[in-house]
Amino acid sequence: MLNQRLDKNHQLRVGEVYKKSHNVLFKFTDTISQISYNL
Repeated sequence: MLNQRLDKNHQLRVGEVYKKSHNVLFKFTDTISQISYNL
């Protein structure tokens, strides 16, 4: 029971980290495309 709960928490945390890094990557590529567009 406890293991399942820990596993769920771990999955949520991994999901959060994945979402954050994905947002950073998206902003990064968006910035690059804007820079190349301005050039």
